[in-house]
Amino acid sequence: PLAGSCFALIDGGGQALAPRCDINGGADDGVILLPDIAVGEYTLRETRRPSADYEPAPDVGVEIIENITADVEVENRLRNGRILIRKTDPNGTPLAGACFDIVGDAAGESCTDATGTLVFSGLAPSIYRVVETAAPPGFLGGPALDPITVRPGSTTTVDVVNEPVPPPPDSGSIQVRKFFCPVGPGGGGITFVDSSNPDGGGLARTAGCTFGDAAFVLDGPSGPIEFRTGSGGRFQTTLETGDYVLTELATGSSEALTVSVNTLTTVVVVNYVEPEGEEPATIDVVKYTCAPGFQGRVWLDFAEFCRSDETLTNNVGFRLSGALSARRVTGDAGIGGVTQFAGLPAGDYRLREETPLGAVAVYAFCGLDPASPNGRAVGDALTLRLAAGQTVTCHWFNVPEDLTGNTGAITVYKYACPVTVPPRSFDWYGRCDPQGQGVRFSLSVLDRDQFVPVVTGATDGDGILRFTRLQPGAYQLTELDATWCHAESDNVNRDGNLIVEAGERASVWIFDCVGAKNPPNTGAGPMWANESRESEVESRESGVRGRPQGCGVWGAGCWGRFPSPPYRPTSDFRHSTFDFQLSWRNAS
Repeated sequence: PLAGSCFALIDGGGQALAPRCDINGGADDGVILLPDIAVGEYTLRETRRPSADYEPAPDVGVEIIENITADVEVENRLRNGRILIRKTDPNGTPLAGACFDIVGDAAGESCTDATGTLVFSGLAPSIYRVVETAAPPGFLGGPALDPITVRPGSTTTVDVVNEPVPPPPDSGSIQVRKFFCPVGPGGGGITFVDSSNPDGGGLARTAGCTFGDAAFVLDGPSGPIEFRTGSGGRFQTTLETGDYVLTELATGSSEALTVSVNTLTTVVVVNYVEPEGEEPATIDVVKYTCAPGFQGRVWLDFAEFCRSDETLTNNVGFRLSGALSARRVTGDAGIGGVTQFAGLPAGDYRLREETPLGAVAVYAFCGLDPASPNGRAVGDALTLRLAAGQTVTCHWFNVPEDLTGNTGAITVYKYACPVTVPPRSFDWYGRCDPQGQGVRFSLSVLDRDQFVPVVTGATDGDGILRFTRLQPGAYQLTELDATWCHAESDNVNRDGNLIVEAGERASVWIFDCVGAKNPPNTGAGPMWANESRESEVESRESGVRGRPQGCGVWGAGCWGRFPSPPYRPTSDFRHSTFDFQLSWRNAS
């Protein structure tokens, strides 16, 4: 049986009668009794699911007969999930035409599109094996993929890098870097800086500029090649030697260049962009609250399971600072869950949510296209760079903790630090980054005089692991594949054991000292993602305890009582920075 549901009977007039939750009976065991019901026909409706992992149960017709208890079985099915594959070359350029297949599903292969992405949808929660069946043209096959775990209602992201095919002995290569640079009126134009041209190899003025996407054609001995630099502003390929002409399609400007044997020819293309006018920019904020404990990570998850009229949330404050400062509250203009910052001059802004109590995770997705935002942030704040006249929409999602009146939860935030022996004054939150997906932990509960294993779990792509619906008691947390060097919690006892209380969440911040060059192979993916280094912190006066170095288990005498550190993050992680003027930064 599944614990934690709530039900009500709906009469013929649509009125909800006898609402009752599993916990009302005291056992919270998946068996719910609705007593003293008048004789008649009703619809039994589930008003709360066992957890956000499950689809809502369908309504069930029930006939109540005098002096007879009607037994009704209600089934909740786990939500389906997805696998998102992101294929790039070693420089991060998306690769189209890479094909993959899920072993044993008989559905055949699918291939990455022009953005280098591929989504396998409608997958039942399970562990899958995915193989690359065809590499992109000009590239070697990718590495073998580890088994991929799909969680209910969530998308598992897998990054795959293909190395280029080794060049022939008589070939060379070219790299194109694309910059956009703001300039004053009258200073616009385009410049090519070509390393193969003795008269054109000076230094490009790129201070204050951003990488960006542009389309080019490269015409040479084997005919024209069309390509884009992508949002990272980079393209690189191997070519036969000879003379070429590089043309930017948007401007028609060209540069003659030479590719020599065993030589990398680098061409820096700089567009100097004049201001387009003083038309103000706008930020639209749309606020949603997901089901408690929702495990989504990417836009597809939140758009499908959290974005609806019922989840729009009013009375949540947002603060904007930058060239103009303001505070708005969702619903303040009479539109549910929506607020707007209008009349903004172009520039950099910091947008922060006044996060409601009880939110265990905060996600924001921003972009110029409200239906398909291409920027993602985790935490209560982000930075936007706005150009004149732009309207950026930010969809903001809060995930409440999945708590009941008689159970609690533990949330683990996992970090990796570029040190091996940290000094006493080491800035754990400023120097360390979320470690990412696949770091495994086991949780054990104290039963009389010994700890008994309860559950094993792994962090998601943001380095977060949630243990929910836990019975109150003392727990040990163990990292399975490594030994952490520092940890903090807001609820431990004098023996160093984690304490779970009914209706409360205990938070744990775990840090591994992996060094700058040789991180452990935990399956967590890249350690040093291109994240903002800025961290939002608040004073914490009590309840947070540190720990000695070299312990892999929280509890069992490994922990002592240590002074409280002065700060901890206000939400999951440091805030992200997005640039809407020319390209995105720090967006996943």
